Amino acid sequence: MELLARRGSQAPGTTVGTNFILLNTTVYSLNNAGQTAFRANLNGAAVSKWGIWAGGVGGLDLIARSGNQAPGTPAGVDFSGFSNQPALNDAGQMAFFGGLVGPGVNITNNEGIWSDVGGSLALVARTGDPAPGTAVGVNFSRIDGRVVLNSAGQTAFWGRVVGPGVTGGNDGGIWSEGGGGGLALVAREGEPAPGMPVGVNFAGFDSVVPVLNGEGQAAFKGWLTGAGVTASNNRGIWAEDASGVLTLIAREGDVMDVDDGPGIDFRVIDTLSFLPASNFSGTQSGNEDGLPSAFNDKGQVAFHARFSGGTSGVFIANTIAVPGGSGDLDFDLDVDGFDFLKWQRGFGVEYDASHLANWEAQYGSAAAAVAVAAVVPEPTTFALTGLGLSFIAMRRRR
Repeated sequence: MELLARRGSQAPGTTVGTNFILLNTTVYSLNNAGQTAFRANLNGAAVSKWGIWAGGVGGLDLIARSGNQAPGTPAGVDFSGFSNQPALNDAGQMAFFGGLVGPGVNITNNEGIWSDVGGSLALVARTGDPAPGTAVGVNFSRIDGRVVLNSAGQTAFWGRVVGPGVTGGNDGGIWSEGGGGGLALVAREGEPAPGMPVGVNFAGFDSVVPVLNGEGQAAFKGWLTGAGVTASNNRGIWAEDASGVLTLIAREGDVMDVDDGPGIDFRVIDTLSFLPASNFSGTQSGNEDGLPSAFNDKGQVAFHARFSGGTSGVFIANTIAVPGGSGDLDFDLDVDGFDFLKWQRGFGVEYDASHLANWEAQYGSAAAAVAVAAVVPEPTTFALTGLGLSFIAMRRRR
C-alpha cells in the first residue's frame, strides 16, 4: 500500500500551508494506468477551498480549483466549486462538472463541463449556451454533473433545455461528442423513439446519463409515451450502432426466445435492468474509469431481464456489435463461411479489409457454445427480429 493523499497534508499545486481537510471517499475514479482522480476540500479562504486532483503515487496534479479562472468563460468568471465524480480515462485525460461565479453569472449560466482532452482545460458545455441539435434560441438550462468520458476523450451527459417550443415534455436530452464532430444530440424527450410505432416518443431517460464506449457509441435505458404505451411496455434499452444510428435493443412487454437450441421458448419481458443500478448513484461509465459498465467497445449490450411468470436472466445483445479483432462476424462462436458472407454484405458499411484479414487468419476456429435468444417486438406477432442475444444465465424464482 502506498499513500496517495492524506487529510492534513500539503495539497499539490497550492501554496505552502494549504492542506487537504476533506478527501471525498465516494467521489473518485481509477483508470487502468493506476491513476486516480478525486475531489477534495482545502483549508483557507472559502472562495478557494475546493479542488480536483489527478495522478498516481508521488505525482498528483491540481486540475482545477475554486477561485481560479474557468477556461472558456469571460475574464473574472471563476470556478465556484465542483460536484460529482470526475471522469478519468486510461490516457489520464479528465472531464468534470463545475459551478461558476463572477460577472454576468446567474442561475441560468452557472454550470458547465470541462475537459483536458486537448492538452489543457477547455469548456465542453455550459448552461445558457445553445444546445446542439435543437432549434435556434434553445439553450441548456441544466447540465447533469455525472459526465462520462471514454478512451477517445469524448464526453457524454444528460441535460435540460429552455427556449422556444420547449415544454415539460421535451426539455430533457442526452448529448455526446461520440460522433467525432463535436457535441451532438443523441436523444431527446418528445422525439420519436427508434424501433417504436409512429407516435411513440421518448418520455425520459433512466439513471439520467448514458454509457459511452470507446467507439463513441452511447447506450441508455429510456421511458416511452404515446399510443399503445402502458405501464407494462413503457421502458426499453437503446444504443447507437457503429454509424451512430440509435437502435432499440430490448423493450419491456416484448417477447424473447430464450431457448438455447433450435426450439422456441418465448418469455414476455416484464422488467429490464441496465447498469448502472441505483446503488451506483446513477454514475455511468466510459469503460476506463473503474466503474461498472454494460456496453463494451464492440457494441455488445448487457442487461438483466425478468419475465412474466418469475424467471429471469442476464443477456448480451449483439444487435449492433462489431467484432473488432475477431473473425466471428455473426457471433455464433465459430469462424466459417457464414462469417465471410456477412463480411461481403457489410463491406464498406460495417466492415473493411481488416475484418477480412481477421476472418482469414481465424478461419476454422471455434469456441465453447452458448445459448442464443431473440426478441419478438410484440407478444401477439411472434415475428423474430434477430437481435442475437447470448444467454448468460437464467434462474427461476422460488
